[in-house]
Amino acid sequence: MDKDINMALLFDTYGSILSDFQHDCLDMHYNQDFSLSEISDNVGKTRQGVYDSIKRSEQILKNLEKKLGFLKKTNDLKEKIDEIKKLISEMPDISGNLQTKEKIEEIKKTLNKIQF
Repeated sequence: MDKDINMALLFDTYGSILSDFQHDCLDMHYNQDFSLSEISDNVGKTRQGVYDSIKRSEQILKNLEKKLGFLKKTNDLKEKIDEIKKLISEMPDISGNLQTKEKIEEIKKTLNKIQF
């Protein structure tokens, strides 16, 4: 996975744990695509201070994922749900058993309600 995309996902997962300053710097850097100079101007810190904060924040997010693994678990769960949906869609039409068809439709509806 692209490094920036992975960091943005880590930020979405764990970003609320960061200090307001760290959160704002990462948000501007990854979500708003601001340069270090633009972030520096917005937060009133030096470019080097912003850079150091971003690097420290990235390390915090990586360590949290390493210890907790929420992002990996979420991605694994999404893959399993997609696999179940695929298997259900490939099932032959079971027209002889109405109860089975109804249960399959309930399963499909339930899977489609799962949000991440």
